[in-house]
Amino acid sequence: MGISLNLLPKIPIIILYWLEDDEFPPVIKMLFDSTADRFLDVESLIFLVEGLVKNIESNLISV
Repeated sequence: MGISLNLLPKIPIIILYWLEDDEFPPVIKMLFDSTADRFLDVESLIFLVEGLVKNIESNLISV
C-alpha cells in the first residue's frame, strides 16, 4: 500500500506500507523526492517527518 503527500509546497513524500505476513514483520518506508534537500536541509526534513509520525500516531490512538 502506498500514499503520496505534499508535506509542504515542493516537498512531496511517498509512504509505503507492507502488512505483516507469516515470514516478515510490517514495514513502513518514507521516501522523499530527490530534490527535497534543495528546499530544506536534512535536519528540517527529519523534523518534518517526526511531526507527521506524531500526527499519525495521535490520530490512530483517538480512533
